[in-house]
Amino acid sequence: MTRLQPWQIIAVFPGLKPKPIGRTHNRADADDMVRFLQRKVPTGAFYVVFDPTETIHSNSEHQY
Repeated sequence: MTRLQPWQIIAVFPGLKPKPIGRTHNRADADDMVRFLQRKVPTGAFYVVFDPTETIHSNSEHQY
């Protein structure tokens, strides 16, 4: 069974393309991770994005 992780953390650094760096099950965990990252990596910007497509791809992989 696949666990849903629709909350995605995006990292943005100067001169680089935005990159997804993590997923969580709920918004509160994602916000906590962003606060932690902002304290530890002040040169980057971190955002939380709701991405339900992850759940669609995970479910479609197991269909026959």
